[in-house]
Amino acid sequence: MHLGASFSILSASYDRFTSFTELDEADSIFDFKSLRYNQNIYTVADGFEWKFGAVFKPNNSLRMGFSYVPASRMTVVEDFQTDLEANFDSMPTYGYASSPVFAPFEYKFRRPARTSVGIAVVVSRKGLISAAYDYMSFQRMRVRTEGLDAATADWARGVNSDVNSLFMSSGTFRLGGEGLLGPYAFRFGMAYTSSPFVSGLNTGGGNRAQMETSCGIGYRKDPFMLDVCLSNRSWNIYRQPYNLSSPLPNFGTDIRQYRTDLLLSLGMRF
Repeated sequence: MHLGASFSILSASYDRFTSFTELDEADSIFDFKSLRYNQNIYTVADGFEWKFGAVFKPNNSLRMGFSYVPASRMTVVEDFQTDLEANFDSMPTYGYASSPVFAPFEYKFRRPARTSVGIAVVVSRKGLISAAYDYMSFQRMRVRTEGLDAATADWARGVNSDVNSLFMSSGTFRLGGEGLLGPYAFRFGMAYTSSPFVSGLNTGGGNRAQMETSCGIGYRKDPFMLDVCLSNRSWNIYRQPYNLSSPLPNFGTDIRQYRTDLLLSLGMRF
């Protein structure tokens, strides 16, 4: 049995720019031409995490592994800006309004623990087949604000309540294999991640599962290593720009997204 542990420093940066446009192309709405709503969000975060694991090798052909990542904490700083512009039939110019400039908002974010198990079978020393499963309870995500500001404390309680009711546990199943042919290694893999959202909530009725497939080839000639990998990931997202008061209906859109990555790795053993 082999035991291991690691310590990681986490850093993240995320910017999102969203624009929603409504047009009265049929001229069916009195004194209205168009409306555009823009949202800009800027986020940076940093923190750390620990990871513990074990690998058990009962024989030369079988490997079994387990790893556990405790809940990690990050400091998040967010800033945002919104603006709204409208064009009317009766006005030669449009109406415009933007959000005021606020100080960046800082809070603490706790990411839930993650548990992973895996198994691999070596086939005649010419390849291997492996499977793994990751589990995370997303409903255990939490935010926390510091200080005595009652408004931000109420915000944190509201967010935590929403997380607890909108999210659920999710798992990722991965299956892969590798075959050796002389100095070359050929790889394939797939991964399926179940939706972390409670069914029917915050999803527009769609399935928020993710699917990923990958393939690659590697070349080894001591002391050098060269690897090329192509992966494709697809998932659905649901966007609703704003909520309207009843009895007006709310409108959203279901978007299918695809992401393709080409990775090149070069290494040297010494």
